[in-house]
Amino acid sequence: MAAVVAEHDASLIIMASRKKAGDLLSLDDIITLLGERMRMAESAGVSTEQIILDPGIGRWIPEKTAGCDLAILDGLRRLRCLGRPVMAALSRKSFIGQCLHQPDPFQRLEGSLAATAIAVYLGAHIVRTHDVAASRQTVFMARAVRGSPALAVDGDLVVEALDHMGGRDDLAQILCRTGVDERGFAALSRKGSFRLLSLRGLSSMEAIIIKQEMLARGGDAAVPKLALRCDPRPEEVIIMGSVHQIAGLVRNLASQPFRLPSLARLIDEALDGIDSPERYRWE
Repeated sequence: MAAVVAEHDASLIIMASRKKAGDLLSLDDIITLLGERMRMAESAGVSTEQIILDPGIGRWIPEKTAGCDLAILDGLRRLRCLGRPVMAALSRKSFIGQCLHQPDPFQRLEGSLAATAIAVYLGAHIVRTHDVAASRQTVFMARAVRGSPALAVDGDLVVEALDHMGGRDDLAQILCRTGVDERGFAALSRKGSFRLLSLRGLSSMEAIIIKQEMLARGGDAAVPKLALRCDPRPEEVIIMGSVHQIAGLVRNLASQPFRLPSLARLIDEALDGIDSPERYRWE
């Protein structure tokens, strides 16, 4: 099929299936298989930009329970790692009927809309539905709540906050509840908050410096192997670390050569954007 799609320059939706349609039960298996199938399609000549991914929600095989589908829906955000649009086909599915004790598919509108809102909030780009008008309003609302990505841009440099866990004030409340000495709140809160950042448009030298700086602070950065060979093309670096570690990185980059001071400013802007109301727009 990949060869046919490539020959006709068509678009392609890849549903997670190994031997039978929708036969994968966990997101770990779904993500791994979709990554493999996507690379197979690309190797056959299918344009990456024309590939859409479908995790295969639904009871396609007897072993796939409502719990499996709920777990896939709850973790839908994880499919962002594949870098392609995600399609959510949820409308009137059996897992909705089981949750709501509604054996009749025609009585599952409210459950379908709730599942659709969650899917869109978690990053779904395309929704397959039987109830277009109602779903359209649901999608608009879910998109408004989801907001736009927390990113900062300066020319070719782009910093995006891919994920985050923990907030300073949230952790302070937890520490207070557990009886921690309040003098340690500030330091512990910074160390217990984690961020995952994408830095795009870097030179090989800039990428290597960031890798070294993060390792020196106990964090890490994923750097393309070609950067170690001084490849001239722009690189993407993934920073993984606590707020404390990233703050140290930003302070040190401010006095570094190349474009690293600008990058430090963009990192701060992207981090500030996580909780900024400016990310939320509606038309």
